Amino acid sequence: MKESDDKNTPDENKGHERLIQVRKELGLNQTDFANPIGLTQSGLSAIELETAPLRRTVALAIETAYGFRHQWLLYGKLPKHTKFRLTAEEKRVLDLYRSAEKDVQRVTIKLLESTAQCHQPWDGVQERRDSERRENDVSDKPEKPSK
Repeated sequence: MKESDDKNTPDENKGHERLIQVRKELGLNQTDFANPIGLTQSGLSAIELETAPLRRTVALAIETAYGFRHQWLLYGKLPKHTKFRLTAEEKRVLDLYRSAEKDVQRVTIKLLESTAQCHQPWDGVQERRDSERRENDVSDKPEKPSK
């Protein structure tokens, strides 16, 4: 059995090619691609040039940041994309969070948690109840006698 046939062993001969394909598909240079996944430009270059292996941790970071499955990156196992993909705005928030100091990260998480607890998805039920209550309040009031 060849090493690349083992499903638990990265297909290093193709992994770097898929990595380059992803970066070019996204239209990013090495620096812009590497920063969100915690690599330097030279670290990414080493993987692309096959002087360093494409490790699982890097493939998982690419999956999180860009939505390309780590199994596809490492083994060529389809599907290529995750079902969950970050929007450009979500990527920006994640980048800002990662670049923030630890205290700012903690405050950000607390703020998001408190906001999420306060916010309930709108289903229209409460709005309909309020509207019906207002209509009933108006119709239940006695009319003013006319002079």
